Amino acid sequence: MADIQPELPRCSAIEFGASREALFCDVRQGEHGFTLVELLVSLALLALMSIYAVSALGTFHTLSSVETRVSRQMEVAAVARHMRQTIADMRASFFRSPNGQTQVLFSGTPSSLEFQTVLSPDLQYGGLHVLRYLRADDGTFTLQEPRAFLNPEAGTRVTLLQKTASLTYYYLGTDIPGEAPAWHDQWTPSDRLPLAIRVNITFPDSDSRSWRTLTIPVVAAR
Repeated sequence: MADIQPELPRCSAIEFGASREALFCDVRQGEHGFTLVELLVSLALLALMSIYAVSALGTFHTLSSVETRVSRQMEVAAVARHMRQTIADMRASFFRSPNGQTQVLFSGTPSSLEFQTVLSPDLQYGGLHVLRYLRADDGTFTLQEPRAFLNPEAGTRVTLLQKTASLTYYYLGTDIPGEAPAWHDQWTPSDRLPLAIRVNITFPDSDSRSWRTLTIPVVAAR
C-alpha cells in the first residue's frame, strides 16, 4: 500500500534556497487580502466622502436657517401690508358718548390703536369693522375685533407677531384747529381723526426680523 505524502507548500527554487523562512512562502497561497496601497486608497476615499458629507450637512443647515429667516421676515411684511391697508381705509364714524357728546370712533395711545375701517370683501368677513392693534406684556402683537368700541373684552383675537420688543404709535395732527400739524404720542382730539399714523415695531437684538417704520396717511381725515 502506497504511502500518502502530505502536499508541501510550493516555492520557487530561488525562494526555497534563500532561507528556512522561505519554506513558508506559499503557506497563505490562495488566500486573498488587501495590500497596503489598497488600504491607503480606501482610507483616502472614505475621508473624502466624509468631508463631502459634512459639507453637504452644513449647507443643508445653512439653507434651512436662511429659509426660516426669510419666512419670518415675510410674516412681518404681511402684517405691515395689512396695517397699511386697514389704516388707510379708516372711516370717520361718530357716536354719542354717555355724557351726550358726539365723538369720533377712534382711540390712539402710545401702545394701542382702535378705529373703524372697511375690510376687503375678499376676506372672510368684509364690510365695516372695529379693529384694535396692541401689544401684550409677553411681546405678542395682536389684532382684536372688540365687541364694542373701547370695550375691554377682546372679542375675536388674532396673533400677528410674536416676541416683539416694543410697539409705538405716533399721530400727526393738531390739538387746536389752525395750528401747524405735529407728531404726538397720543391722540386727544375727540372730534376728528389724525392726518397720519406712524407705526414702529422693534424686535429683540437676537432676532433677525426687522420692521420698516410705517407712515400711513388717513384719507378720511382730509
